Amino acid sequence: MKTYKELSQVARKYYPKESSHCAVIAVAIAADVSYGKARSYLFKEGRKTGQGTNPQWTYNALNKLGYTLHGYTGNYPKTLSTAARILPKRGTFLIRTRDHMSAIKDGVLQDWAAATGSRKRVLEIIEIKPDEVPPTLCSFPEIMGELRTNRRISND
Repeated sequence: MKTYKELSQVARKYYPKESSHCAVIAVAIAADVSYGKARSYLFKEGRKTGQGTNPQWTYNALNKLGYTLHGYTGNYPKTLSTAARILPKRGTFLIRTRDHMSAIKDGVLQDWAAATGSRKRVLEIIEIKPDEVPPTLCSFPEIMGELRTNRRISND
């Protein structure tokens, strides 16, 4: 799993003109992808270098990365600093505050606010779950067995 600290170091090193990239880091953490891949998906949605990201672009990027978004219905924390304490310890959540997006993965707030005890008010919590993968119709041995039985043998 990538951490906020690792992803922000990548951003500083390889994308020096990038700022206001909290949504890029949140998508990278939630989807467990690289900073560059998360940034690319957000750019396809309309994000510009050094500017903030519309929350809808963030949600669309996660959908395209193979995740389903669910509104959180449990106990709602009032501030960002209490979110990691109150939310379930298993699962991935996006926390939207005014002009900011954070990710909580398995009970750990992956954001600069984790160290500062941020008092930003929580506006929205979205639970992120991987899309259901359809079951495999049949295995390779079944396919081979089917090919053997369906093979026509001509006696010409």
